[in-house]
Amino acid sequence: MKILIRLRGNEYLGYYVLEDNETIKEQEFEELPYKAGYYNETYYDEKEKILKQRYIEMPKTKEQLLEEEIEKIKRAIADGNPDLSELDTLRANSNRKKTDSVPNLSELDNL
Repeated sequence: MKILIRLRGNEYLGYYVLEDNETIKEQEFEELPYKAGYYNETYYDEKEKILKQRYIEMPKTKEQLLEEEIEKIKRAIADGNPDLSELDTLRANSNRKKTDSVPNLSELDNL
């Protein structure tokens, strides 16, 4: 029986009992730097037989999507060339009653 012992310096962290059919592979890699709006996922690449990391975009809330659309419209107005169709869509959405259905995310593209 083989036991893998994890240490940090001289501090004991834990152990793992290896089965007879298991092997150990050690790999060094640089962690991806922080990127706003993303998290890092570590995964095993079956093709290359190594661990890799990739960025995964964090899903945005409806509020964040609406705030982005409002900022786009504010920039367009500040630039002096607002797309009136966007403003008409906003006006139509602002006239909805609370009992009306809430627009789905695909409708946000039309804002």
